[in-house]
Amino acid sequence: MYSIICLLTALGAYPLSQAQQSVPSDLSSAFDPEDISIQVSYDEQSDNGFTDGTLFTPQQTFQTPTFAFGDASGVNTQLTTILMMLDTTSDDQRVLHYLQPGFQATEDKTAISSHAQPVQVYKGPGTLGDTGLRNYSFLMFQQFNDPFSPVYVPSLGSTFDVEGFLAKNKLQPALAGIGMQLVRRSQRWLLRHQRNNRKVL
Repeated sequence: MYSIICLLTALGAYPLSQAQQSVPSDLSSAFDPEDISIQVSYDEQSDNGFTDGTLFTPQQTFQTPTFAFGDASGVNTQLTTILMMLDTTSDDQRVLHYLQPGFQATEDKTAISSHAQPVQVYKGPGTLGDTGLRNYSFLMFQQFNDPFSPVYVPSLGSTFDVEGFLAKNKLQPALAGIGMQLVRRSQRWLLRHQRNNRKVL
């Protein structure tokens, strides 16, 4: 397993060819990258986020990531946001892995942080019985009420109705998002997967 981590590090956590389509269309319908975007980082450098569609191993994603606005977004000190992470492998069985309100710009470049209590503490990919090659999406929503007291949150590991959550909590569709993938396979499989995607490119 250590060899997989070294390989992914050398590859820059290999980005997939479908990078720009990694967040499902029903969750990304309101995205406008020229207006606002999000960066997510697992190396504690929030303003140096991973590429959309990047492939990770569980060892690389067990800690809560850091977040920032995209470089083209500028810094909006008036905007408060809610961040969510979902397992989006199946359109019919999305699972909540993280939900925290209160994110605002800091004085550190484009970084954002929150002092609010998470509604759902971060549960890394692969920790809720999710196995094999999986897709995950981080989503950013505008927060209108402070504090944010959600009316509806599913139990841990159960199917999450995103549309129902937004309606019951009077939230608008996500402003921005970014996707990633997780793999629990051998180095041989990873190399083969890499070669196949290069053929697509």
